[in-house]
Amino acid sequence: QVAIALKSKFNASAKNAARWLKGAGFSATVTLGPLKAEFSLTGKDAAKFLKDAGYPAVQVANALKRTYKASAANTAKWLKDAGYSVNQTVGALKQAGFTAIQIAGALKTKLNVGAAQVASLLKGAGFSAPQVVGALKSKFNASAANAAKWLEGAGFTATVALGPLKAEFSLSGKDATKILKDAGYSANQTAAAIKSKFNASGKNAAKWLKQAGFSSGRVAAALKSTFSASGKNAAKWLKQAGYSANQIAGALKSKFSASGKNTAKWLKQAGFSVNKVAKALKSKFSATAANTLRWLHNAGFTLNDIKNGVKNAYNMSLGAVINLLRSLKL
Repeated sequence: QVAIALKSKFNASAKNAARWLKGAGFSATVTLGPLKAEFSLTGKDAAKFLKDAGYPAVQVANALKRTYKASAANTAKWLKDAGYSVNQTVGALKQAGFTAIQIAGALKTKLNVGAAQVASLLKGAGFSAPQVVGALKSKFNASAANAAKWLEGAGFTATVALGPLKAEFSLSGKDATKILKDAGYSANQTAAAIKSKFNASGKNAAKWLKQAGFSSGRVAAALKSTFSASGKNAAKWLKQAGYSANQIAGALKSKFSASGKNTAKWLKQAGFSVNKVAKALKSKFSATAANTLRWLHNAGFTLNDIKNGVKNAYNMSLGAVINLLRSLKL
């Protein structure tokens, strides 16, 4: 009745009628019905007039959906054409009841938005990681690797991202670790995720992280942080994962503040030969032959093993090594 009166007595345009009805306190949905009927408005024009009248995007989205039975795609296009931002549009579509899959399709087909931005927009609108993964898989035919990369870019944590990635793509722990690493997650984040979603042990985590391409230092830090690993256990798991004695010695020194003495002991307990331990001590601790002798002896190597290890690591004659042993009273 008000719309008819405004048109009849004030020769109101659709734009002015929308503005006056908004000022009078009518909702966007209530306003749009008579505007459409009286002015034969298209959905595109309706969205523009409602925006110009001052209605927020969510009210306009609801009005378009109800009055025009508008799809997510058409609603997105009309809102964007009316001048609402992409963020406002996505938030309005969600509040209007459209699903993540419907919104992803609308963004792709009507607004030419790429998958990475779609993931960010959906997260910003409040959709969960499983909903975002489902949308990316449905509308962008996303692989597990691409989905992980887009989830990381959107700001999902590795642990939150891994749940739906594992479910949607039937990932193994090894594959999941590689995918998370390639997506840009750190060793610490990845370790926490595979512990949470695969119940990974420290031993398996070290192996998968190594296979994914993380350095020994980053893996050592992750084992310490996520699994509360001791230096002894870290050395054992790192060796089982395939890292060299030299790499592990450096990791123990930098991440566990290990002394040369403790490093020698942990490397031996991990199963490294005296030759490899001696070379690692020389390389990573700049150890003198005398210190290496002491640390190898303390670690429990036999005297014969120690003699050969130091001889090879320091290019000494056997007689010189024996003399050094005597001087140290070993």
